[in-house]
Parts: sequence; C-alpha cells; structure tokens
Amino acid sequence: MFLQIHTLTSYPASLLNRDDAGLAKRIPFGNAPRLRVSSQCLKRHWRDELQRLLPDVPDSLRTRSFFTRAVKPRLIELGLSEAITDALVQTLAKRVIGGGAKDTGELAQPVLFGEREADYFAQVARGAAQGAADQGAAVKALDERLKSAEEKKNLAAMKAS
Repeated sequence: MFLQIHTLTSYPASLLNRDDAGLAKRIPFGNAPRLRVSSQCLKRHWRDELQRLLPDVPDSLRTRSFFTRAVKPRLIELGLSEAITDALVQTLAKRVIGGGAKDTGELAQPVLFGEREADYFAQVARGAAQGAADQGAAVKALDERLKSAEEKKNLAAMKAS
C-alpha cells in the first residue's frame, strides 16, 4: 500500500525557495497553482535552527562545494600552496565521491559532511603533500593513500553514518 499525504500550510508573505531559474516553485493543487516549498528548503531551515539552539554540536555542510569550501581553506591554513591545494582538493573530490566531481572539485550532487570530516580530509591531504617534491607527487601520494584498505574502511564508515 502506498499513502501520499499533501498538506496546505500557510506561510507569511515570503519566497521560501526558488527553482534553478530563480522563480517561485509552483504546483497545481486543486483548481489553482500554488507555491511549493521543497523538503530540502525546510530541512535547511531546521538544520540552521538546530545549529543555533545547539552550538556545541559540530556544524555540517550540505553542499556541492564541500571540498572547495571546507577542505581547501584548511589546507591553505596548513601552509600548502594554492596550486598543490587545488590539485589535492580535486583528487579528494573525485576519489571520495566516486566520479561525481568536476575538475574544479565541485560535486555533481550535494553531500552532507561535518567539520570533523573536513578536518580529517585536510589532514589526509596534508600528510600526502608533506613528503612530496611537487604537485604531481602529492597527488600520487594522496591517490595511493585513498586506495589503501585502511582508508577505504574509513570512507565506508563515513558513508554508512
């Protein structure tokens, strides 16, 4: 049996979310088109409110730009050059997400990772870059580490939680 529930909820005059063209999301309901609020929009506001109410709980990011927004600044703070950082971020995005990343490090789909994961990925990338003579060697070292059984186990645990 499949049960689908539709509800009408009144919101104050505001545009809660938009489609990819920047227009209000609409859906025909009854005899009239109505504004639609996506579940992603509601979940984002719930996450923001929980972060405000529970400041001791580590924040998380749901974004396509996780590696460029969260991991890259950490690598730069650790003293790595911009060129090596860009190469490491691209490698991390491609290997961790499994092909769902562009050459810039942006992901095809949003992911939800926390600050702890960002710290972990930055430490893994930094460790690969420390013994490397150049950008190519750093990428190769990171690639080898991500292929190791231990790292595969760690990544599988992240996906499971």
